[in-house]
Amino acid sequence: VLSETWGQKLDLTIPSSETPLTLGLDSKDKHAIMMGWTCCYRNELINSVHQEHSKKLIESSLKVNPKRFEYTPQWELIDHPTNRDWTILIFLQIADIWTTYTGLKYDCVEEANPIFGKSPTVNDMFFYKVAILTPALEYDRRNGHLNKASIRGTNTFMTLVIANNLNVIHKAKRYCEKR
Repeated sequence: VLSETWGQKLDLTIPSSETPLTLGLDSKDKHAIMMGWTCCYRNELINSVHQEHSKKLIESSLKVNPKRFEYTPQWELIDHPTNRDWTILIFLQIADIWTTYTGLKYDCVEEANPIFGKSPTVNDMFFYKVAILTPALEYDRRNGHLNKASIRGTNTFMTLVIANNLNVIHKAKRYCEKR
């Protein structure tokens, strides 16, 4: 060993022509640099590793975790009506037809709904209900408005309609003649 080597300050960094790009570094080297073990690396390489790491952090924070946020159709996010809600809806529609039919047996009673006419048949009422309710429910389903609250609101309204029909029938029995 030459004596002149001992007295010199040696630069142990790898010259830039021999320094690999960050792509040439393996993940252990990059991890070591990120942990602060930067001995023997040029400042440009250290900065490059830090920038690469920062970009990856930003990209990963912007990416959506596919397992956590998979696309969920709007229909699946809605608080669905229960089978009980649907059963009540159907029962109330049938009850409306029956109470209307029963009320129309009296000479002083006419249908108030202009869609049905003054004296619809059971078949007419059934047809109109299916023809009107089916597209309306499908429209609400497609637009995300068909949920427990909307069906229950419809059921509440139909309960009031049926209560009115029963009240009309009760009065008609007292004051009117059967046809």
